[in-house]
Formats: sequence, C-alpha cells, structure tokens
Amino acid sequence: MAVSVALLGLFSPSLFAAGNAIAPYTLAQHEGRSWLITPAGDRFVPLGLNHLTAALSGTTEKLKATRLTQMEQDLRDWHFNTVGYGAPEAMWATFPFVAEVSLTRCGHYLPKEQFAYDDVFDPTFQAEVRRKVAALCARTKNNPNCIGYWWTDTPRWDLEIAQRLWGQTWVSAIRALPDAAPGKRRYAEFLRSPGNHDDHAFLRLIARELYSVTALAFREHDPRRLIFGERYKLGDHPPEVLEEAAKVVDIISVQPGPEVGPLAGLEHRRLRRAEGIQHGVGFERRIRGWKFLFRLLGGRGLRHSTVHRTFGQLPGKLRGAGRGDGGGAPR
Repeated sequence: MAVSVALLGLFSPSLFAAGNAIAPYTLAQHEGRSWLITPAGDRFVPLGLNHLTAALSGTTEKLKATRLTQMEQDLRDWHFNTVGYGAPEAMWATFPFVAEVSLTRCGHYLPKEQFAYDDVFDPTFQAEVRRKVAALCARTKNNPNCIGYWWTDTPRWDLEIAQRLWGQTWVSAIRALPDAAPGKRRYAEFLRSPGNHDDHAFLRLIARELYSVTALAFREHDPRRLIFGERYKLGDHPPEVLEEAAKVVDIISVQPGPEVGPLAGLEHRRLRRAEGIQHGVGFERRIRGWKFLFRLLGGRGLRHSTVHRTFGQLPGKLRGAGRGDGGGAPR
C-alpha cells in the first residue's frame, strides 16, 4: 500500500471561472514554496493511503460497512488527512480526496491484451472523454472535500521505453491507422506542414490534443477545481509531454514507484528545471509494514519514522498541516 501523493510539481494557479458555490482548494506561494490551500485558507499537506477499495472487495455489505468505519478511524489515528486514489466513494464524505478518471488505455499497469493507444484525434474518442468527465464532475462538484482531479494512471508516453517494451509507440500506432482515420489524417497533415517531422514532434501534438480536450471538459463542468493531470510514472514523462501539460493543468503528478532515493531526487530536480514548472512539493513513499519514507523536496532530506511518529519530526509549520483532525498550518 502506498502513501499519497507520490510527487507534486506545482504550477501557478489557473484563472478559475466564477459561479461555483463550493469554495475550492487552491494553490499559493509562501516563503518560496508552493502550497495547497484549504477552502478555509490554511496551508495543507495531503497524506493518505491509496487503493483502499481493495479492502472491500469480495465482502458482504455488512462487512463493508464495518471495514469502512474501521478504515476511517485508522486513518485518523495514524494522522492521515486525505484518502488517496482508489478510495471508496463513501469516504469522500469524510476526507479530502482527489477524484480520478481513466481516459486512455495505455497505463503501465495494463496487461498487453488490454493495452492500446487511442486515436485522440477521433471525435468519437473525444466525445467519450467529455462524457466521462461530465459523469465524474456530477458526483464531485458539490462535494467540498474534493481537492481536484487526476486523469489516467501511469500512461506510457516515452517513445524509447514503449518501443523497447511493447514494440509500439503512440506515434507508430497513429501512423498504422487506416488512411481514413482522424489520427492518420492528422499525421498526414503534420507531414505536410513546415518544421520538424520526427516522432517527438508528433507526440507533442498527441499530448496537446488529449490535454486540451480533457482540460476544457473539466473547466466546463467544474471550473474552479484544481487539475492534477495524469499520474506519470517516474522516468516516463518526455519533455514535450510535460510542456503541453503545463499549459492546461495546475499540478504535475509523478509516481516514483520503487525508485526512492537518489534517482527520484535527480529526476525531481530535472523536472523543476522543465519549462512551465515554477516550484515543487514532493512526496516519496514506500511502506513496508507501516514504515515509509517522507521527503519534502527543497527541504532537508529524508526522514524515516513510523506513521504515528512522522509529524513529531516534521518542521513545526508542517506538523499542523498534516494533522488528521484537519487542523491547518499557521497562515
């Protein structure tokens, strides 16, 4: 089980539209750091557990209710203040959360028979994206605990990694479509246009199309909430993809997975130098038993502790921001 959030790179707050009665979580700068800000105006460090729905699978309704109650109490006792992705929707009423929606079929975790690169230029695909976004926002937009939205988990973007592991990339998949397919027509148009025609240049156009359609749908249905974008797998986030994401999302999310330590630190520093990323707040995590690593990037390195001792070791300003009772850090 994993502590959430893996890695956050914070961008400048978006220009939200007015008219939503629910006060949203926002972003702000304080003493050179980017912070999540609660609707009450407190700085907030979200800490939660992912995949909690796994504890409810294959059980009776009565046992589910008992386990939900126990999980909620355990999270508060362990000083978690958020539920991570894959949490039961019943917990959305009692904990802050980031809602998620899977929009493409190219996640690292998918078996080969389920994996596919979608034609993001196809109007049918885009209509399905808008439908999924509208359905999710209908369940969340009036919930004051909703921090924002995640998109697809660990999409496989990197051309070299995809070619080596799968024998196909998103660009080669579009190139292999029938001539009448929208993506193939867009690729032919790309080849006729002036400028660079390598696969990285077209990968940028794929990201731009997918991200712009998705972001516009969220801004239409829940315009004031934060967009966390896709949850990239560490090392699989090409610069051209991040640069397109930076145009439309509020926060960049990266899952280190097992790569805690020097590799994750080096990758974070590289990300902070990427175009569009101004400041970062990062969390690396691995739980063995109930031990995990916690790191505030830009801080003073890794701190090791059990969950119930963690907040006694954090700087005073953060100790309050992570309290399980919802208390915020001094403003």
